Amino acid sequence: MPPRTIQARRSALSLALVAALSTGTAAASSARPTDSLSLRLPAAAADQLAAAGIGQQRVRDYGGFLWLTASAEERAALRRAGVAFELQPEAGLLNVPGHRFDPVTDGEPRVALKAGEADGRGFRLVQFEGPVRQAWLDQLAAADLRPLQYYPHNAYLVWSEGGAAARLESMDFVRWSGAFHPDYKLNADVRTRQGRIGNVSIVFHAQGDEDATIDRLKALGANVLRHHPAQPDRAFFEAIAEVDAGSLAALAGEAEVLWIGYSHPTPMLDDEMAAQIVAGNHPGGVPVTGYNTYLTGLGYDGSGVRWAVIDTGVDYDHPDLGPSIVAGADFPGACSVAGEPGSDCPGG
Repeated sequence: MPPRTIQARRSALSLALVAALSTGTAAASSARPTDSLSLRLPAAAADQLAAAGIGQQRVRDYGGFLWLTASAEERAALRRAGVAFELQPEAGLLNVPGHRFDPVTDGEPRVALKAGEADGRGFRLVQFEGPVRQAWLDQLAAADLRPLQYYPHNAYLVWSEGGAAARLESMDFVRWSGAFHPDYKLNADVRTRQGRIGNVSIVFHAQGDEDATIDRLKALGANVLRHHPAQPDRAFFEAIAEVDAGSLAALAGEAEVLWIGYSHPTPMLDDEMAAQIVAGNHPGGVPVTGYNTYLTGLGYDGSGVRWAVIDTGVDYDHPDLGPSIVAGADFPGACSVAGEPGSDCPGG
């Protein structure tokens, strides 16, 4: 769900800077104590913070609640002052495919495939000091850092033409930023495959010229069978390709590529998997299959259920629909055909 590259410097100081950029850039606030945690406070607590020695300038006001990062000592002071708060222990955790880490307290994970340029053209993760605000996304966009999609927790994937770290340094709402490494792009279902893989899904950022990216994918050995927009705004496209397993690393290293996974050649029950995720049936992060069996175990087998379809275009000649429809209704402004409520209007 968006060139220039950083130039190499010869001085030891500059080389140290490049090394720092390669592992991500933390905002000045990252110098906070290592026991700091994010807190959510009721809006009414604003007047009580001074008693705990917390300055208003550190508090982010979301209207319905307040957000604060506080050390263990400060949390103890808040308790002594009678200030109610909720700990948000996962607020700093980033979740990317295959990795879960706090970039400020833990640093970036060790990955096999690392971004080649420290701060070059490509995807970048930007984590905020609190829940995302539209004004922050607007400020990123104004700095030519195009927000593309949300990543938990409190982070966004952005597209940069390079030099993002310098532009982010002045934004006090940024907790951390770092490269979206090629290792994050390879889904688990392609990592262990060998030889020629017949159906590979490659999701990429189009930037208004998807054909140029398709040509680069082909140059890296992908036999692209077809491609199409992955979402209505055409920010991302999906290509279905035949790929040699030995080319996966090079494809993941392509700047515009976001995700590479196996695309099963036969249809799969994606809606069933989504329902199982909502139901919490995903041990090991994998949705349990057999949703009908799960529902039956709960005592739901469809008996006594009547469905209401609020739509037009009912085909009364369809063998699965016509005999099963027991009633229909027309709504003001709707039309019907041959006295059959819900049918297509003439010429519609």
